[in-house]
Amino acid sequence: MFPGDSETKYFRVRVSYHDKITVHYKATIRPGYEKLAEVLKVRVKLLSTGETMYDGLMRDMPESLTHKFASQKSTTDELYYEITAYLDTSVGNDYQNNDLIADFKWWVEETGNLDDSPQTGDTSNILLWAVLAAGSLGMIIILLVTRRRKEDEENV
Repeated sequence: MFPGDSETKYFRVRVSYHDKITVHYKATIRPGYEKLAEVLKVRVKLLSTGETMYDGLMRDMPESLTHKFASQKSTTDELYYEITAYLDTSVGNDYQNNDLIADFKWWVEETGNLDDSPQTGDTSNILLWAVLAAGSLGMIIILLVTRRRKEDEENV
């Protein structure tokens, strides 16, 4: 990344809950990658509300950024985050060829107010596909054996 460059990533966090919860976000810089954090700036924007939750140096980011939800009944809400890392044009050559790796973490402390997570991912049954594959293999073997027997009978 050169001075004046930026990189933006988008994240969606889905929360199923009832009553009140607070969703927390934190970026932890991995050990050994602190040098670039001295000048790398980050902007965390909650697209769901348009609120800019943080815009400043990566090293000065607060312990957590929070967003509160409240609902009388069980519901599922989604938070859409836009996270942009950027360098000012004034950044000097001391920071060239430096990397920064950060781990992003979202969590809820009121775990008693969380509902069962909705089904995510692939819903296909792996056992069904395994049986189908085994059946296909069996048919191929039967066809090969039958063909070989016919060839042997014709050659006799």
